[in-house]
Amino acid sequence: MPQQRHFDLNLLRCFSVVYRTGSFTQAAAELDLTQSSVSNAIARLRQAIGEELFVRSGRGIQPTSAAHQLHEQLESPLLQIESALHSFERFDPLQSARTFQVYAMEPAIHQLQPLLDQRLKGAASRIVFRDMPSQESLIYDHLIGGKVDLLIDFIEPQQASLRSLALQQQPICCIARRGHPRIEGTLDREGYYREEHVIFNLRRQNITLADLLIRERLRPRRIYCEHGSLIGMLATVGRSNAIGVTSVAMARQYQESFGLQVLPLPFIADPVRVHLVWTARMEHHPAQQWLRTTLQQVAGQLETAEA
Repeated sequence: MPQQRHFDLNLLRCFSVVYRTGSFTQAAAELDLTQSSVSNAIARLRQAIGEELFVRSGRGIQPTSAAHQLHEQLESPLLQIESALHSFERFDPLQSARTFQVYAMEPAIHQLQPLLDQRLKGAASRIVFRDMPSQESLIYDHLIGGKVDLLIDFIEPQQASLRSLALQQQPICCIARRGHPRIEGTLDREGYYREEHVIFNLRRQNITLADLLIRERLRPRRIYCEHGSLIGMLATVGRSNAIGVTSVAMARQYQESFGLQVLPLPFIADPVRVHLVWTARMEHHPAQQWLRTTLQQVAGQLETAEA
């Protein structure tokens, strides 16, 4: 790298955002700059270090090996700088009219929204739940790129740039409609396989909730229909003779609305584990800390009510 008497450290910040977003356009929006300013900054950095950093690939850009190497060395120091600066910021939810965007699984939205509405009465800040995209890469791209502030997800992330904590843990059960001609109060293993099933398909992993959590390999079942919506699955069970699998919390919440029996599962199964997920660079941001604490408190309130 040629010697620089006055190196502009802003170039490193610009590089980091372009590397993370994979787009000059998205980086410009995040940095509140024009696209040409971002392109010029990357060109200046390329000239300063004497290495090509990004190459065109279709309609986008791809980092070079030099860019990967530079990012690996810069990621930790930049995170430390951002964390240090965030520690001086102040956030007051009663005064700040900020709207937080949270990608959440459908059950979390239905369970947490009523309690959240009560908790945020009188606050200027808002928390808006949004359904997750079906494409997993988009979920993390939107989180890392700042399009959403947080995830409520059943998948614990593996990326070093993300942080997570356990939010909820819910056992699962079987459900059948009240007045079912063959099921009343209990369901054994053979009965489980004998009935038709309304399947709740976890779109991101293309697997059913039962197959994901039941510890043994399930035999093929007769499929009545398949839903990507848990509420749709509950409603279908309530008006048919098919059965389904869901969390105990969701079954109890909607058993009166859909006329459901809540039945013990005739298998050993793991609970549904729900995680809060955020980016490492927002670890110490006061507004982000308030958001995580608020959702933890609401989830704790829900668990107390269910106990």
